[in-house]
Amino acid sequence: MSPDCSVMYNVSLSIFSSLLQRLALLSVLMLPCVAMAVQQSQQPPYLFGVPPIYDEQVIQQGFEPMMTYLSEALDHPVKLQVSESYEILRQNLGQGKVHFALLGPNLYVETKTSYPELHYLATAQQTGEGGTPRSWYYSHLLTHRDSDLRQFSDLQGKRFAYASQHSTSGYRFPRYYFHQRGIDPQQWFGAVSFSGGHSRSTDQLAERTLDVAASYDVNLWAAEKKHGKNFSHHRPYWPHSQFGAGGGPSGSGGSTLCIDPGAIVDAGLTA
Repeated sequence: MSPDCSVMYNVSLSIFSSLLQRLALLSVLMLPCVAMAVQQSQQPPYLFGVPPIYDEQVIQQGFEPMMTYLSEALDHPVKLQVSESYEILRQNLGQGKVHFALLGPNLYVETKTSYPELHYLATAQQTGEGGTPRSWYYSHLLTHRDSDLRQFSDLQGKRFAYASQHSTSGYRFPRYYFHQRGIDPQQWFGAVSFSGGHSRSTDQLAERTLDVAASYDVNLWAAEKKHGKNFSHHRPYWPHSQFGAGGGPSGSGGSTLCIDPGAIVDAGLTA
C-alpha cells in the first residue's frame, strides 16, 4: 500500500549559481507518490527534467546545488535531465520516465490536462533587475543590438522565430500580442520558424541568421553572459507566473516510493 501523501505543498527553494545569480527561488510541482519501475534496493536516481529554456551548460551549473540538496534531503540520488524539446519532456513526464520536471505556465497547463495526477506545489520567485524578488517573468521580442530595428514597425518583413509551440513566453503570449494588433505573423514577417528552444533563438540572433526572436528576460540575461550585451528588446508583454517542477504518473511494476516534499523545506534554504 502506498503511503498517504499530501496532494499539495507550497515550497520556495533558494538556488545559488554564479551563472544564474538572478534566479533566486525555484517553484516545485510534483506528484505526491512516484512508482519506481525497478527494485528500490537498486537506488536508481530520481530524474529532474528541464526543457531547453536556455543554454544547457547554464541549466546544468545553475541547478547543480538543488540536485545536491534534494539528493541529501531525500536520502536518494537526484539527477538533472535536460530535454531536447518541450514535447519530449511532457511525454517523458507523462510516461514516468522523469519524476520531476520544470514546467512553464503553458507547459504545465498542457501536461496537467493530459495527466491530471500532476499536483502544483509552489511558485518560483526570481530576483529582477531591481533586486526585488518577483513571482513572474517577462516576454520580449529580441533583436540584435547592431541591427537597424528600433521600432516595432521595423520588424515587419524580417526573419522571426518562436522558441516552441509549448512555450509561454516564446509562443503563446507573442501570438496573443500579435492577435491583439490584428497581425498575422505568417503574413507580416518575412519568414516564421521555430528555433527549438530559447537559447537557440538567442544563439541565432547572435549569429545574425535570425532578425527577431520571442523569448523571456532570464534567457536574455544568460545570452548576454554568453554573447555579450548584443541584444535589444522591444516592449515586454505581460508578466507570466514562474516555472515549476512536476512528476509523472506511476510506471508499471516495482515498488512505489512516496517522495515527501516536506523534506525539502528546511536545511538552510529560504522557505
